[in-house]
Amino acid sequence: MRNKYGIVWNSLLLFCKSFWTYAGDVRAMVATDADVKEYPNRYVFVIDMPGVKAEDIKVEVKEDNVLIISGYRKREEEREGVEYLRMERRIGKFMRRFPLPDDANSHVISFMDQNGVLTVTIKKLPPPIDFKFD
Repeated sequence: MRNKYGIVWNSLLLFCKSFWTYAGDVRAMVATDADVKEYPNRYVFVIDMPGVKAEDIKVEVKEDNVLIISGYRKREEEREGVEYLRMERRIGKFMRRFPLPDDANSHVISFMDQNGVLTVTIKKLPPPIDFKFD
């Protein structure tokens, strides 16, 4: 027979785990600065990623037309005889989500990582053609 307090306790633990996972995701999103620009034929996302290797970055578009940029920033290897006096640089996972406009062509994406700045370019779909019958 299960204890009613055990059920409550397990539910509380599950909630706390979910909350801290969510809080970590929010912290990862807030800590990654980005600019989004619109041009006549494309959208450009510029994201600061200092210290992140290109192979540690993932760029994808989900089926709900959301651009997701995620990855992992690693701590440099510790060296023998070195003592940290202060550790302020962020490490760990990061993620940004950008809902895409309806005219974004999620099948035509390019990205480039240069000097710690990731630039993602998404082409726009051509405008719809209006046919008028006289």
